[in-house]
Amino acid sequence: NMAASGLAELGEAEQARSMESLYSALRFDDHGPLVDALQLGVQTRDRRRVDHWTSRLSALSPDSGWVNGMRARAFRQLGDSERTLESYDRALALAPDDVEMLRELSDLHGELGHAEAQIGLLRRVLGLTPEDNDVRQYVSALEPSVEHSDEAYAWKPERFLPDRLAAAAGQH
Repeated sequence: NMAASGLAELGEAEQARSMESLYSALRFDDHGPLVDALQLGVQTRDRRRVDHWTSRLSALSPDSGWVNGMRARAFRQLGDSERTLESYDRALALAPDDVEMLRELSDLHGELGHAEAQIGLLRRVLGLTPEDNDVRQYVSALEPSVEHSDEAYAWKPERFLPDRLAAAAGQH
């Protein structure tokens, strides 16, 4: 592994990949080379490679929320929202209180235009971390505004805006 890292630092990318493959074959339980290969697949937009390395990671750690999170982020970067949602659901089934995963999934729902799902997930985040003011403010910005009872007595802008430049009548 150190030899592969050294070769990569020297700019010998092909030899480094070859050495990483050898290391990965000897230490199939090390996530590092698998994650590196997955990230390379995402960067090159190679869906076949991403499928291969996400499958390898899943086979190595089938009950890992972290692995399912890696899968979700990889599929999201490739624009595969169906597989991204599936991976986030698996991750949250294993760790339902993972605030980071809930926030990532809420962002995805927001991008997909699923406002109710997004707000629901953000409310779960607030239930777990009520001190998170950023999420609280974001939820209040996303929710439709509710008219308060005292606003019923306020004049509508059409009634007072035309007179805003008129001279004051009476005392000066």
